[in-house]
Amino acid sequence: MTDPQITEALNTVAPILRKLTGAEFVPVLKTSGMEGEFKCRLDGNKLFVEGDAEGVRCGIYRVLQKLGVHWFNPAEEIIVPDKPIVALKELDGFSEKPSFPYRGLHICAGTHHYEDRVGRWMSFNGMNRKLTHLPEDDVIGGRLRELGLRPDTTVHAYGLMIPDQKYFESNPEFFALVGGKRIRQEDGGQLCLSNPEMRGKFAHELQVLIRQKPHIGVYGICPNDGYGWCECDRCAALDTPSDREKKQVNGRVADFVADICARMEKLEPEAYIGHYSYSNFADFADYLKTLPKNLVVSFTQFRCYRHAMNDSTCPKNKPLWERMNKLLGKTGNLYIYDYYSYNWNGMPAPFWKTVAVDFKEWKKLNVHGFLSEASGAENLAWKSFWPVFYTAARLLWDASADPDALMQEWCRARYGKAAGQMTAYYRELESALYAGDACFLKAPEDLPLLLPSPTLRKCAAILEAAAKLEPENRLLAAEAKLFESWRENLNRREKYRAPDVVQGLPMNAFEGPFQSQGLYLVQRSSQLPDPENDTEVMVFNAPDEIAFRMKMYDKNIGSIKLPEAALANQVYGAENIEIFLDDGKSPGVCYHFLVGANGKYAASRCEGTNWNWSWGNNAVVTAEVKADHWLLTFRLPKSDINAGDTWKFTLIRNHDTAGSRRILGLPAGGAFFNTAAYLTVK
Repeated sequence: MTDPQITEALNTVAPILRKLTGAEFVPVLKTSGMEGEFKCRLDGNKLFVEGDAEGVRCGIYRVLQKLGVHWFNPAEEIIVPDKPIVALKELDGFSEKPSFPYRGLHICAGTHHYEDRVGRWMSFNGMNRKLTHLPEDDVIGGRLRELGLRPDTTVHAYGLMIPDQKYFESNPEFFALVGGKRIRQEDGGQLCLSNPEMRGKFAHELQVLIRQKPHIGVYGICPNDGYGWCECDRCAALDTPSDREKKQVNGRVADFVADICARMEKLEPEAYIGHYSYSNFADFADYLKTLPKNLVVSFTQFRCYRHAMNDSTCPKNKPLWERMNKLLGKTGNLYIYDYYSYNWNGMPAPFWKTVAVDFKEWKKLNVHGFLSEASGAENLAWKSFWPVFYTAARLLWDASADPDALMQEWCRARYGKAAGQMTAYYRELESALYAGDACFLKAPEDLPLLLPSPTLRKCAAILEAAAKLEPENRLLAAEAKLFESWRENLNRREKYRAPDVVQGLPMNAFEGPFQSQGLYLVQRSSQLPDPENDTEVMVFNAPDEIAFRMKMYDKNIGSIKLPEAALANQVYGAENIEIFLDDGKSPGVCYHFLVGANGKYAASRCEGTNWNWSWGNNAVVTAEVKADHWLLTFRLPKSDINAGDTWKFTLIRNHDTAGSRRILGLPAGGAFFNTAAYLTVK
């Protein structure tokens, strides 16, 4: 029986091969060689593609790419040339094998972190992994097998291995002690990692999972999202002096990871166990002399994209590069987790040459592979980031690929007679990025640096000349429209900049008519509000309390999700507003409220990485869904946050639209836990 990923590949492109060449694919399954390796043999009008299932699937798609068939962007259709760019006979003996064994994306879209267009694009371009939450495998696992995308469950997993519903009532000691009491994970807590009985149950649950789902590539054992770490004496004793100084948890995480990996090496020796190097446990591996052989490390990095990872002059990337090399000295099972499009949406991203340098260096160091977060195909990010993701996919398959040749390839395929002009256009965007030494961190202030006046003039002239050569080319028109949106953004964004100081309204106006104060929640990348889903804000300041009134407009108000309970994970997973308030006496301390559209809310006191979701407060919160918006009122005694005559805040709206989450905030996209960037209210 043919493997499902081969069937899917044949159904996708076999008719294209027949139309272009008159030939037919003949898959030949053979398990020898590297996973993903293939070899082609031509016999008359039959093109035999030999390899394991992954190799045959990738070989079928690579044959089409050699003939000039491309799929650059999942939001677009596959591009098929009028005639093949090479003769079919040149593919006799064609063989390749991937440069990296791990090639994937985390699809941050849809109900189950999956969108089929992106999944099919990944498969077409030779990827073989997808980050997948364990319950999601039950829903989309079959489709992933058809696409050859093996699940990696290196995700937030404590709550999946030791679920609240199963263990909290009988074994509260398994759960984090926060603020003097054991709290559920759904209330923002982690596990009590030092508890030996909990570790035994964790290993048992993991073994059951491995036997139920042997097809999974990596079984994650990572902490829950957020903080809420256990404060018991045994857990604290596992922390290192450095952990205590920096409020990190590397020591306890290292001890837990080593124990679970040792147990699983005995119980399920063929299974790979996954864990992050991330957040306040990024250095956990430093406290293990050697890393377990069955451990796969996801190396997470927030980095500069003007400089390559190995650029020793880059203050942002240098410590990441050093940390990565330290990890590589202890394990061969390390892949990179990056955030290419995160927080930058459809803004210019001409850093494909940086991508190429990175992948070539990672290949030399035997990095296992790469994973990045990607949005759904309709998200704005794909409009500007498709060259970056396409380049990454090609370099994952062949690290020796030339980024200039790849650029020329997509310009020929996409823009026809205007290929030369569009090559010049992309190079002009590149030149602005690499003109200086300043880091490119995808910060709001980076856009003017990427598009200085000379670059705007040159790019506009190039696009105008290209349009004369290809006046009916839709892809060219889309690129020109995108460029105009950048130029317009530079002209408009100043209008929506937040003031440094907000004049609070008196409380006697709280019950009166709603009058917006002209405060705009904007997207971090564009620094513009969402015109179809705007947010209006009123801020009140009284001697003894603070208050907000807000209107959240929504063109799809009937489909917004409401939290079922006042729990952090439930509220955050629904339509919500986040209110952050600065502590008036303790620098670095803030208070975080998550409020749903039905008024259910969760709140925590935050100091560094210590989030206390059991923090008591006296907030009065109401919310109501109307015909085209939802209303929120929020009142809080100043004594709850030690506020004086003046106080500070930031607001974030998490709005679900077009299959993905749109985040808007005040000021400048939201300051979250960075209290220094909060707005002052007088």
